[in-house]
Amino acid sequence: MDKKMVLFVCVHNSARSQMAEAFLKLMARNRTF
Repeated sequence: MDKKMVLFVCVHNSARSQMAEAFLKLMARNRTF
């Protein structure tokens, strides 16, 4: 399987991109997507 790259960008609320990254890492670890 090819390695995928994801970039989260948030302008006004930097916590959103950090939360999105954390959720993706959790989903990737559990392979729920």
